[in-house]
Amino acid sequence: GGGMVGRGWRDVCKQVTTLLSGSGVECDGDCVEVEYVRELVRGGWCLSEAEVGAVLRDIFGTRLPRKSQMDKLQRAVCKQVSFHPSATCGPVLLMLGKGLCSLPWESMPVARGQPICRCPSLSFVHAQQIMRSDLSGIVVEREKTFYVLNPKGDLPRTEKSFAWFCGEEGWEGVVGRAPTVEETSTALKDKDIYIYCGHGSGESYMLSGQLLSLDSRAVAVLMGCSSGMLTDSDDSDPTGRALNHLISGSPAVVANLWDVTDKDIDRFCNKLLESWLDPPSPSPSPS
Repeated sequence: GGGMVGRGWRDVCKQVTTLLSGSGVECDGDCVEVEYVRELVRGGWCLSEAEVGAVLRDIFGTRLPRKSQMDKLQRAVCKQVSFHPSATCGPVLLMLGKGLCSLPWESMPVARGQPICRCPSLSFVHAQQIMRSDLSGIVVEREKTFYVLNPKGDLPRTEKSFAWFCGEEGWEGVVGRAPTVEETSTALKDKDIYIYCGHGSGESYMLSGQLLSLDSRAVAVLMGCSSGMLTDSDDSDPTGRALNHLISGSPAVVANLWDVTDKDIDRFCNKLLESWLDPPSPSPSPS
């Protein structure tokens, strides 16, 4: 990030203390607000100037009541931040404890526009590096896709929204019926993409033990309610279908952290596939 020390930092400290003192607030260079500003200057390189201003308003609240005072402070801080709006960060790997894994960290504004994903642990990442000598060399061929569409037969709108699956070159799948264990197993081992559009994560069509025994290669797109939710009991680590896919060898899993209506899931899945695979324009979801 754009760290800052020396005279520049002293100028910001002076600006903060001067403005606060002018507002009748007792503050010296070691107060907590100044510490917050220091961290903002250090890490603000990935924010916009408007976002820096919003952070400053959160820090000082009503302690700087006049807009002119806040604007002056914002200009002083922004002058010290080394903004890099077009900078490309390396991938961010989230290794979340069970108290944090249900929160949508990937949706934070600071995470927009950069690669970010969840991993079970550092040991898991290390194992992936050993098994896949060049992780950047993983290629997904869209023609090697298997889909499970409305397996329970009670999501007619979803089935209609993704009817275009059936016309995609090379795509195979099942519609309106449950896949067999053999079909699911073959798809995960031989295909590059496995798309599930139904209830949950499809665990009722292949038991966890059967999934974990596979040598999967397909990216799993699980578009059911809470398909990515992890559960835990007492002191155990969280477990779930998404983790099982990763452990079995899937290079990536896309899933939902909680229950979502089928209409919203369909809209999201269509947008995901359109931006990722660039298929022919899919039929829009019925309103």
